[in-house]
This record gives sequence, C-alpha cells and structure tokens, in this order.
Amino acid sequence: AGHEIPAAALGVYEQVKDCLPAARKKILITGAGSYIGTAVSGWLSAFGGHYEITQLNMHGDGWKAHDFSIYDTVLHAAGIAHADTGKVSNEEKQLYYEINRDLAVDAAKKARESGVKQFIYLSSIIIYGEGGTAQGGHHRITARTRPQPANFYGNSKWQGDRGVRALGTDRFKVCVLRLPMIYGRGSKGNYRILAELAGMTPVFPLVKNERSVLHIENLCEFIRLMIENEEAGIFFPQN
Repeated sequence: AGHEIPAAALGVYEQVKDCLPAARKKILITGAGSYIGTAVSGWLSAFGGHYEITQLNMHGDGWKAHDFSIYDTVLHAAGIAHADTGKVSNEEKQLYYEINRDLAVDAAKKARESGVKQFIYLSSIIIYGEGGTAQGGHHRITARTRPQPANFYGNSKWQGDRGVRALGTDRFKVCVLRLPMIYGRGSKGNYRILAELAGMTPVFPLVKNERSVLHIENLCEFIRLMIENEEAGIFFPQN
C-alpha cells in the first residue's frame, strides 16, 4: 500500500495467518494521511493481502462521490485533535464541530445507505473531561461514568460519538473507540515532547502517572480485531 509495514505486524500475521478466513475484507479509511489512518493501513498491509485498503481524502465535498458500497468496513480516522483550547477563535471552534461531529455523521450516513456492514469511529477519552481536573482530582473512568466534556474539543468529539451511534442497526454495526493518549513512532502531542526531553536531560522528575495510554501498534491490532470480528459497541482500548 506504499506504507511502511511494522515488523510487529508481520509477527502477528505469522501467528494468525492459518486462522484468517479465505474471504478478503475491503476497508475504507477516511482521512487520508492521518496519523492513525496511515498507521492502520501499514499494519493491515502485513497480512498477506487479506485486507484491501483504500484511504479517502475528506477535504471538500469530493468524497461524497466515492462509492462506499464496495467496502465491508469504514474506519473514520478524519478529525481534529490536540486543541489549544485557550487560543481558538469562534470560527475555529465551529470547524471542530464541522469535522468531529458533522463530517463523521455524514460519513456514517453514507456508509449505512451504501450497505457497509461496519463503521468504526475514533472517539476520545477527552469526552469525560480534562483528566482529574474536571472532577476534582482523582478521576477513574468506569462503565457508569457519564461524559462531561470540559471544552469545545471534547464536546465536538462527544457529539460525534453520540451521532454515529444513533445510526447503528443490526445490519449496520457501529463500533466506537474512546481512545486515551496515543504514543509511538511519529506520534504528536505531549508524548513526543516528553520523549525528546527525556533523551536530552540527565535528570528527570519522578512522577506517579495514572493516565491511560495506548501504543499505536496496539491500537492498530485492536482495530484489526474489531474489523475481523465485526464488532459493535463502545470500547476503551489501552495498554
């Protein structure tokens, strides 16, 4: 597929290749060039041609003419993240809702109308607030924890999360992944900054971290299993 194939993916393929069904699965990844979408494409490419992958650019309206009916699964990886919530104009805030909510729902509607069997939406743990600060310190998320977005970014992801799940049926399986911080090779955000700092400084503070994290390769394999098992529902993958 033109993407780097991780050695770990080849290792997994060697372990499971005799268990894979004969039928190939066709996967559409929306958000061509996205970090997670590109990583998943490279990961799935290791599995001996079992997955046929297409990445779709979602800028503008051209994507609406693309034929969704030939795919088994749509992985919606298009979105905006890593918001500096204190320095964003009202126009920029509106863009978050247009991408994280409206575009996701429109893509899910098109997938359902086209007869796609499964739609995977990449939600975020941010829908529960900004870590412990939103609920006064220690913040453990359980199945009963109610989403409580602390800002427009979290709210845009929460509205997208709800919007795509409302479209699910027995024939159109909606799989929502509420992801923690993703790290690994090529990742963006705080992890990269911390990794660079750790590589340069001889002294690093001892911090008791309780934040859930997820390595990009673990996420890729988790998504592969969601696709292979045709899962539906809400999932919380983490290391």
